[in-house]
Amino acid sequence: MDQHIGQKVKIRVKGNSCTRIIPLHEILYIKANAPYAQMYLEDGSNIFCSESIKYFDNKLSNYNFYRIHRSHLVNIESIKSVCYEGDGLIQIKDGSKIKMARGKKNMVISMLD
Repeated sequence: MDQHIGQKVKIRVKGNSCTRIIPLHEILYIKANAPYAQMYLEDGSNIFCSESIKYFDNKLSNYNFYRIHRSHLVNIESIKSVCYEGDGLIQIKDGSKIKMARGKKNMVISMLD
């Protein structure tokens, strides 16, 4: 799964017709697209992945990724801001806004410290 090339950790991602090697720091977030997932990258592109969000959650939880909602796994380093109104929203570097599950707000805040 993970490849250590230099100091950067990478992950193999299986898509429709090919497998790509993606540095973890380039991943902003991953969105569930049952039973698959959609990976959103810093360069504005996104990749349809043949793996589930649960697969990525298991692989990336030790690498500063956090499941903020059942449908979203976020790279903590990509969070630009956190809004506390209602259930709470996070804004990602690319401008995307993602709803947090109610029970996840405190953990997200503590991870940002």
